[in-house]
Amino acid sequence: MTKWVFNFTWGAIVSATMWAFGELDKLFYGLIFFLITDWFTGMTAAWLKGELSSKEGIKGIIKKVGTLLLVVVCFQADKIVPAIAGWEAPLRDVTISALIVNDFISVIENLSEWGVPIPDVIAQRLAQLKGKKKEEE
Repeated sequence: MTKWVFNFTWGAIVSATMWAFGELDKLFYGLIFFLITDWFTGMTAAWLKGELSSKEGIKGIIKKVGTLLLVVVCFQADKIVPAIAGWEAPLRDVTISALIVNDFISVIENLSEWGVPIPDVIAQRLAQLKGKKKEEE
C-alpha cells in the first residue's frame, strides 16, 4: 500500500510539473540549477559583506518563484499563441535561455564579491553584455 501511495504521489507531482513547465529537459534543469546557485551565491555574498538579512533572503526566494511563474506563463502562451496567431512561438525556451544568462551573470558577480578571481575572458564578456543592456534601456 505504501509503495502505491508513493508512486501515485510522485506521478502526480511530475505530471503537474510537466503540465505547468513543459518538458523537463536540459534547459529546464539548467534554469533550476542557476536559480538555486544564484540564490545561494547571493546569500553567501551578503553574509560575507555582513549584510545578510532574512527579509532580503525571502525577497530573493519570492523573486525566484516569480521567475518560475514567468516560465509557466510563457509555456501556457506557447500552447495558445499558435492557435490564435497561426505561428510557432518558442516563448518558453527563449525565456528560459534569457533567464539562465541573467542568473549566470549574477552568479559570476556574486562569486567576484566572494573574492573568487574571475578570468579576464569572462569579465570582458560580462562587461559587453552589461554595456548592451544599458544601451537598450
